[in-house]
Amino acid sequence: MEQKMPWEMFAWESIKLAAQAITALMVARLAVRWALSRFKQEKLWERRLSAQVDILVALAEMRRVYGRWIDELETHRSASEEADREHRDRYRAAARKLEEAMPLVQLLLPADTSEILNKLEQGRENLYTGDQYNDYNRQYRLLDNAIAELVQDGRNLLP
Repeated sequence: MEQKMPWEMFAWESIKLAAQAITALMVARLAVRWALSRFKQEKLWERRLSAQVDILVALAEMRRVYGRWIDELETHRSASEEADREHRDRYRAAARKLEEAMPLVQLLLPADTSEILNKLEQGRENLYTGDQYNDYNRQYRLLDNAIAELVQDGRNLLP
């Protein structure tokens, strides 16, 4: 058996060390790429969920206010001026929150969600008949249906 010279052994060990270092760098790069990709996916999912929740909260608040107005009409009891102002303010705040969330919905959520909200908006615009009680009930039903559809849509988005 032929004995290798020290410089040959050094060269061979250097090559093995270089191969190990290159392999380690490739594995590290792949691991970082995978972790970054996963982080981005999770952040996108969180943003989508946040947008969906914001919309549902706004619609639920609008529905709640309509429910109170319907109750007042059914019981023939008018709320105090202060309570009525509070209801209107809560409704406006919820409607504003819904409007603010719409760009995120169009950007982050599926087209189905935008279609549900567009259908709701069209229904709300074409709903007034002059009969306050019927108009409030229709608004309430429209909001209730939209919430049910959005909840179902949101469940389909969840992993």
